[in-house]
Amino acid sequence: MWVPITLFRTLRITHDTIKSYRKNTKELIMEDFWLKFEQGRKGENKGLNTGMKIIGESIDNIQKETNYVIFGQAKTFKTKFTDTFFILQPFLLNDPSLLDYTYYSLEVSRIKKTAEWIAHFFWNDYKIKYSAAHIMSRGDKSIKDEHIKFVEEILKKRISPLLGEYDANGKRTKKGIVDFIEDKDNPTGVYHYLINKAKEHGEVLEEEYETQDETGKKIKKKRIVGYKDNEPEKYRMVITDHIRLLKKERNYSMKENIDKYSEYTIFLRNTFKYSFIDVIHSNRQISDNDRVGMNNGRFLRPQMDDVKDSSNPLENCNYLIGIFNPYNYPSINIHFEYNLKDWKGKYRSLHILAARDTEAPKDLFLVCDGGNSVFRELPANPTPEQLKELKSKFEEYENL
Repeated sequence: MWVPITLFRTLRITHDTIKSYRKNTKELIMEDFWLKFEQGRKGENKGLNTGMKIIGESIDNIQKETNYVIFGQAKTFKTKFTDTFFILQPFLLNDPSLLDYTYYSLEVSRIKKTAEWIAHFFWNDYKIKYSAAHIMSRGDKSIKDEHIKFVEEILKKRISPLLGEYDANGKRTKKGIVDFIEDKDNPTGVYHYLINKAKEHGEVLEEEYETQDETGKKIKKKRIVGYKDNEPEKYRMVITDHIRLLKKERNYSMKENIDKYSEYTIFLRNTFKYSFIDVIHSNRQISDNDRVGMNNGRFLRPQMDDVKDSSNPLENCNYLIGIFNPYNYPSINIHFEYNLKDWKGKYRSLHILAARDTEAPKDLFLVCDGGNSVFRELPANPTPEQLKELKSKFEEYENL
């Protein structure tokens, strides 16, 4: 007996209902699927809210057990977009107790990252515009004396829950939800670190198998076959910025190193339900004259072939997201529907080039302030009235 599809459209499935179907129909199979189905009916598969509605809808928000690749040339704000979209806004808009990050920040130190995030929260919490340079009083920049109290508030309310707390020698005294790692490791080191971290909050399931050593002698070994997370509701995310800076395995080329890392991420995703956000540099400049010259570059966008060293991370990911800065190309005056002069160097386009579960390719648009990592979405086809309003709000922000 088959269960009518219309029944599933109207009935809120529960575990007891599933048992009842099994008892009455004897046709229910794959109970693990039904449990996932039940979670979705409860709203547990919606993913994390990022505050960026258009992008969120385009990738089904941030999901567990998912690989994301963010790539682009220099000065596209790849890292700042990654921080804002995957960490800072989810922290503000979701239950922080659901979030767990391992962040391999191989270009930016924790102190500098702290200053950048403080600048972000200055705008979010107080609508005050500062950059990391202001926070750290670099050059002629500094914050006003009356705003120093806000730094203390942000450290206590925002940075401490995120990054934890550190003493004067840089030793961590309290954990946050972001396990921030500055030391470079090779792919195998990352692999073992994440397995050991998984053991701290769950049970790794292993089985024994028989093999042979180098002499042909039979020996017994163990291999991982599954995992039980004590807190399966958590989103466990691993950010690597960027993967070319990982230490190389002995005698590995850059391509072999990236391929090995990508291989590990697939196993860790499928077995331990980690999500990976990998930042990758693309080629420094799109040099194909045919691409750049077509329509005066109006519809120029990154392509998969622009990515350096290895295509494996691109082929293995769930979502491939390219960020593009048209200001790198002096010949471009209008990009898609936007006149670049109107946005004073702060316009960017974002392109979902590959997606396993949603529509792709898809072109999206942003205006962003690299000083405080504030991003605002722009519509794909703005009406003249919308465009006028968007530019007015942008000018108002710029004049603050």
